[in-house]
Amino acid sequence: MPADYIDTDSSTGLFNIHQGQYFIEHKSGFHFTATHGLNGRSFFNSNDSKRSIYIYGDSHLYGYGLNDSATMCYMVAKKYKQMNFINKSIPGQHMGMNYIKFI
Repeated sequence: MPADYIDTDSSTGLFNIHQGQYFIEHKSGFHFTATHGLNGRSFFNSNDSKRSIYIYGDSHLYGYGLNDSATMCYMVAKKYKQMNFINKSIPGQHMGMNYIKFI
């Protein structure tokens, strides 16, 4: 896994994801590509909508192991083109940790 893909905030112990495109390959040969925007794993539709839906969760909602176009957030963004979707989910971070980060 790339060293700068996810790290831990030393003051809170919570995980952070970093902007960029990452190719993740496991020892078994399994691999996927994840693109992180400024706000997380984001999927913006090409309109000027100010409406955005933020999705918080763990590796399941993040789409760990899936290429960008196979994630739930991407598929929902394709269906609801009038809104933008920002996936703030982080692998290995449970909902309690997301709540702490959110407040």
